[in-house]
Amino acid sequence: MKNTILALMFTAISCAPAFSQERNKVRSEESLFLDLQKIGLGSLSEFEEKKKFFETVKLEKQKLQATMLDSIYENAFEYYRCGNYEDAKDLAARILAIDPGHSDAQMLLEASNQLRGSLRPAMSKKLMLEDRFRTALSLYTEGRILEAYRKMQEVVKLSPNNIKAKYWHKKLKDDLKDYYFQRGVDQYKARELKDSLDNLYNALLIRPRDAVIVEWITRIEDELRQQQANDQLKRSLELYAQGKLKEAYEGLRSALEIQP
Repeated sequence: MKNTILALMFTAISCAPAFSQERNKVRSEESLFLDLQKIGLGSLSEFEEKKKFFETVKLEKQKLQATMLDSIYENAFEYYRCGNYEDAKDLAARILAIDPGHSDAQMLLEASNQLRGSLRPAMSKKLMLEDRFRTALSLYTEGRILEAYRKMQEVVKLSPNNIKAKYWHKKLKDDLKDYYFQRGVDQYKARELKDSLDNLYNALLIRPRDAVIVEWITRIEDELRQQQANDQLKRSLELYAQGKLKEAYEGLRSALEIQP
């Protein structure tokens, strides 16, 4: 059905009249279609190339920044591990000044602030970790799986040799997969397809070979592409009805790219 509509639109666009001051003449199908191709592809090609170039430059900058911040964080954590909480705090703060969303740096800053100046730093560190561990278990008991996982992950990161925390971290990770999967299924039923995919991909990151998750993702991606193509086709039909041939042509091309 969609292909039939697309064929009719292309034919209609190709037969549309074009007026000039000197003549009032209907162009041939071939010449108008070529004109539409030039309008759709000529100037757009240069714009797309520039857009891709700037996106590539931006991506490379992000990679360089991430590498630099990772290096600074390693130094900050080494200070923390050795009990130099003042320098650990300063480096963590420097990371956050560049990237306020750096969660590990935020965690290290909070821990260093809590421990620096302590008269018994070893005991203070042990109490801090136990407090975070109990908080994680409390969140888990309340059914707040994602929050519990993140809090237990902090304990593991701040104390990599903590066997008890590592055990619970693995258990919570398994439960987190079920949490993401169920959210994805619920959002699919509510027709929130993009959000559903986000959660299912999160579940797949935890269990990469889970055939059930892969099946759900494939199914929803097919439905999402179909929905996007239909929406784009509808917009193209509206543009064509308004006489906006260039925009209609570009919209049709986008629809075909989404769902050939």
